[in-house]
Amino acid sequence: MLLFEAPFINIFKNIPYNYMVNDMYIKKILEKACIKYDNNLNNHYINSIKDDSRNVMENDVFFAIKGGQTDGKLYIDEAIEKGAKTIIFEGEVKRLNNNVNYINVINVKRVLALFCKIFYKDLPKKVTIIGVTGTNGKTTVSTLLYDYLCYSGLDPILIGTSGIYFKDEHFHTNNTTTNIIDTYTILKEAIKQGAKHLIMEVSSIGIRECRVLYFDFDVMIFTNLSHDHLDYHKNITDYKFSKAYILWSVENHHNKAVILNSDDENIKFFTSLIKANIVLYGIKNKADFMATNIKKNLYQTSFDVSVMDNIFEIKTSLVGGFNVYNILAVLSAVHFLKLDYKEFVEFLKIYVSINGRMNKIIYNSRVIIIDFA
Repeated sequence: MLLFEAPFINIFKNIPYNYMVNDMYIKKILEKACIKYDNNLNNHYINSIKDDSRNVMENDVFFAIKGGQTDGKLYIDEAIEKGAKTIIFEGEVKRLNNNVNYINVINVKRVLALFCKIFYKDLPKKVTIIGVTGTNGKTTVSTLLYDYLCYSGLDPILIGTSGIYFKDEHFHTNNTTTNIIDTYTILKEAIKQGAKHLIMEVSSIGIRECRVLYFDFDVMIFTNLSHDHLDYHKNITDYKFSKAYILWSVENHHNKAVILNSDDENIKFFTSLIKANIVLYGIKNKADFMATNIKKNLYQTSFDVSVMDNIFEIKTSLVGGFNVYNILAVLSAVHFLKLDYKEFVEFLKIYVSINGRMNKIIYNSRVIIIDFA
């Protein structure tokens, strides 16, 4: 199944397949990844990296990944027929083609992430990456931040539950956190067109499936943690540690931060693991950005918040107490990134709503709310 609708594919239709990276051969990438290979290796030029046999072309590297529905090893022969010269897999396979490299690894998803990092030459380092993780609020926080950056005249790219947004274009996706190959492809084209900020919803499944492994996040926003995705994680401990890993992975650097909800019951656990700067927001417990004097109704929300010892009143048409948390999370990120937080306060006065998240329809003096659509 193709991840994107046809309009997104059209962005790349005129880009040569070797556009992304020049002079990359399989031996070079294997050596950089510290992966052993046979002396009789076919040191072919790498056209691209694929994990879907239907998209394979001549001189591709094919990753045979086992997913929830099928096993990529079933499609190795098809990939070779279409021109793949290197197959990377786990376990055992029948090696039928002497001109093809068969590379057996322990964790094919981790190796895929490492190959992408090397092949695309640390592409994520060319933009400021803001990740948003947590059980609830990811879509609202990421979309609100994206819309504000657009309002400020920047050209950010947003990847999340609602799809991919860039330069007034919208494309459908199947997962909250996209396939890592697609993310690199999207990012490459967005950077070419001037993007300097990437906003990503980071799901726990995406973390465990290595879809953001080796991404150098500048800011990671944590919204909250409650029981979710236990069909995948099996228990709450596994789910919590998946979130903890991505927070821990943000580097200890003065320009990097993890932004946490101080009212979440797991706050002490998470702060004990974090290496980067910690910025707290909340309503009940002490935080760097605290909301007070909260007033709510079906039409608007208002509250006071202190920023740099200055108290600002925030008024917004976004309703609900949870949206106070979402706004505080975005305000914290805006301030840490040295963007104009006063402009953000003004932006909220005219901001209407987020599609599918607490959309209000006023009809015959009645207020209709559409949520989680």
